[in-house]
Amino acid sequence: MRITHIFRGTTQKTPDMVITTGRNFSRMPLGYGPCPGPRQDAKGNQPLQGWDQVNTKTCTVTFKAPAAQLVALLPRPCFQIDAETVVEGLAEASISFTSLGNLPWLAGRGYNHSGLYIHNVICQGKTESVQGKYLSVLFENLPDPILSGREELGYPKLFATLDQDDNVEASGDWSLSMGWEGNQFGEVKISGLRLEVAPPEPARPGQDVLCFKYIPRTGRPGVADVEYATVSPAPSPECFKLERMFKAKDAKIHFEALGFDELPTLHHVAARLAELDIVSVEDVRIVEGKGAPDYQNQRAVSTWGYGLSTN
Repeated sequence: MRITHIFRGTTQKTPDMVITTGRNFSRMPLGYGPCPGPRQDAKGNQPLQGWDQVNTKTCTVTFKAPAAQLVALLPRPCFQIDAETVVEGLAEASISFTSLGNLPWLAGRGYNHSGLYIHNVICQGKTESVQGKYLSVLFENLPDPILSGREELGYPKLFATLDQDDNVEASGDWSLSMGWEGNQFGEVKISGLRLEVAPPEPARPGQDVLCFKYIPRTGRPGVADVEYATVSPAPSPECFKLERMFKAKDAKIHFEALGFDELPTLHHVAARLAELDIVSVEDVRIVEGKGAPDYQNQRAVSTWGYGLSTN
């Protein structure tokens, strides 16, 4: 198909223009063909090849915190922490940092992300009950995955600088600084990391990742165009090839409740994170290897009272 455009008094012909319909992902701006991203290329081809060659490093600090504080971060009544996993008023959560490199959709480039996960959360839908880790907020240091992740996956992504100081091999130390425009609001510090010299242990069974997708209605404050739960099924063990693992016995996590002047668009999130009382650290590990999921199997969960708004 050939379409003729009249633009500033000139005639331009665009060969093989692709209309973004069917099973292609469409994101603004429309009119330019399929939007390239993690799950399709510029021609709409899915899936992309090369995810098994992605360089992945993930640092996870698992901790216990008051269940009431974690429940307060769940966005809708359809989400609840499994009562059987709450012991003496404490529930499990984690701060996780991942560095990704050699990504096929970024022409070999990479980025970092770090998020708060609330474990053992049950999402009660209309026809199903889904249990997994609830992703409360995910900071990323590149806008491209933020756009695709918010719109296609329903992930609660925000921009932040994520600077790691990796001295694991030299001294067993590792740290992460989370910030915005030079203002640090979060920090993770780990010392005493040791390489696991035994054969790498099999990957622990992963949990599905739950999120809540929300898009506001234009011109209608308080009204949603879209609001529903989403789930990312746990990747299969074959998705990631573990190469090295480091473990430590303790870690320090600190969030600072900076105000509007320092964090104009993030101060509300930083303040809530700073309120978390980390009672005990349960597990500290860094894993390195090859492979990452593309989340092609991401899906919506039909939840009571929440869905596509018709207002």
